[in-house]
Amino acid sequence: MQDLKEHEPDYYKSFRYILSANEPLEELELTFSAEVESLGGKVVHDLKPNGRNIKLSQSNKKEYVGLFTAWLLNHSIDQQFRLFREQFYRVVTGRIIRMFQAEELERIVCGEQLIEFRELEKAVNYEGYTTKTPVIRWFWELLHGFDPSTKKMFLVFATGTDRVPIGGLGNLKLTVERMCPDSDNLPTSHTCSNVLLLPEYSSKAKLKCKLELALKYREGFGLI
Repeated sequence: MQDLKEHEPDYYKSFRYILSANEPLEELELTFSAEVESLGGKVVHDLKPNGRNIKLSQSNKKEYVGLFTAWLLNHSIDQQFRLFREQFYRVVTGRIIRMFQAEELERIVCGEQLIEFRELEKAVNYEGYTTKTPVIRWFWELLHGFDPSTKKMFLVFATGTDRVPIGGLGNLKLTVERMCPDSDNLPTSHTCSNVLLLPEYSSKAKLKCKLELALKYREGFGLI
């Protein structure tokens, strides 16, 4: 359930309700089956033999939650995980894997989860700008105020990925380069070399507007 809480919070809340409910559960009209979208249609997977014809009730709710959780976290992604595992073991041997705890292995595969832009601010390089240039001060004020999802959008825009390197953003080599004097151009980037091209906007409001537009339409725009 703890893994479910992290990766499938909506299901976690629903299952917590089912487990704590005292009223009859037949009214929910749930069965021992899972319905998923596939190729434009819906496919029903039985959680146990003939599961689509077995209704959820107070007497079987623990079994239902257990089977559904196992299906979500294991069976539903079995094919994809087997392919991932096969390729992963081509890079990392089993003996090395045994040296890591689960949390450490997650950091290797997924990168750091904490997005701390103050570390990135200390490590970034500038071309045509300095830390005292007004547009650079505004730039960091805006980035520090972003919510986590927008911070990820910025990382994708500037680097091509939202993954944080192991050790934090201080290990990310990012260059902010002066693109041109004040203009109506949007910021752009060279993701292959982690270079952000930033016009020297005349106001913080204008920078905010242009940067938000660039992030909103980042797919297919300015990513080289």
